Amino acid sequence: GCSANLRVRHFDVEAAYLQAKFEGDDGEVFVRPLPDKRFFDDRGVPIVWKLLKPLYGEADAGRIWHRTAERQLVETQGFTQSEFDPCYFLKKYPDGHRVDLILYVDDYWMADTGSTQADDDLRIFRDRFKLTLQETPKQLLGMNIDMHADGGVKISAS
Repeated sequence: GCSANLRVRHFDVEAAYLQAKFEGDDGEVFVRPLPDKRFFDDRGVPIVWKLLKPLYGEADAGRIWHRTAERQLVETQGFTQSEFDPCYFLKKYPDGHRVDLILYVDDYWMADTGSTQADDDLRIFRDRFKLTLQETPKQLLGMNIDMHADGGVKISAS
């Protein structure tokens, strides 16, 4: 366990890949519709669909989603991304409070020192992406989370 009087929250971005954005270096992705949804042009050539959003199962969907979330956090909200772990983000506020954010695909672990500024940052992220929030998480990625009254956190495997 650790103790730092932290407030811990977990949130899951709903349909994260569908909230991501293709950009110039992603190329264009086309898919063939299911047989009962196929249409043909005047020449009898099957029409394909151009994806406007990444889909689960598409090779680059995870990378595209991570880049979308990263840009929101770093460029829009002013977080600093770790140079050692691209899934760890930190923001220090002028009054000394801070927030640490760890992401794993569409699951986020947020620990802060009880700052209203952290609440504001969460609201901004929530305004941009639809998410489900757990104010007092009991589990994260298969691990048990036990929050102590003194602010300590114990993480254990099932």
